[in-house]
Amino acid sequence: MIPNAQQTLSMLILLKIQSWANSWLVTFNPLKTESLLFPRKTNPLAHPNLYFNNTPFQEVSSHKHLGVVFSKNCSWHAHIDSIKKKDWKRINLMRSFKFTLDCKSLEVFYFSFIRPILEYADVVWDNLTQSEEDDLEKIPLEAARIICGATKLVSINTFYSETGLEQLSIRGRTYRLILFYKMYHALAPRYLSSLIPNQVGNITSYNLNSSNLRNIS
Repeated sequence: MIPNAQQTLSMLILLKIQSWANSWLVTFNPLKTESLLFPRKTNPLAHPNLYFNNTPFQEVSSHKHLGVVFSKNCSWHAHIDSIKKKDWKRINLMRSFKFTLDCKSLEVFYFSFIRPILEYADVVWDNLTQSEEDDLEKIPLEAARIICGATKLVSINTFYSETGLEQLSIRGRTYRLILFYKMYHALAPRYLSSLIPNQVGNITSYNLNSSNLRNIS
């Protein structure tokens, strides 16, 4: 099987890493390394295995990197399932403390052990489906019911307005806007700010009415 240009480049990079490791007496374990491809085609062609020290990498359909689960089909189903699995266990634990701890302690439990998992890196994976968004929204709603002692008969809108809590989707939108503001005004790291397109006036010598707008073509 003949590798394409991208696979050839990957092989060359791996050979350079292997050569550097040999020179500096560094040992890498290829058995702990996985290969994950993000094909743009619905039915991608088969490709050769990638090797390191004559050991093939295991090809996987999803991989957790820095706490975020990436899938080869570019969906967030696996990551959302991971969040729900972790947080519902904590919700059940929180429910067991319902008649032992006071409301303030239950609130601290939620803010410390449940919400951080829900919101970790959400600016990356927040382009999820409506169904997934609804599933995640059930977690803070159930936590708030446990804290306040409310039942499922209480209107969700009334519940949020009277408790002062924000919906998860609203908090996520706020985080994205804050990050975009920092990127736009070069307050974020360079690798993020550089993603903002240049102003039209910076890429043409003509005096246009749209000079202050961003070029998104």
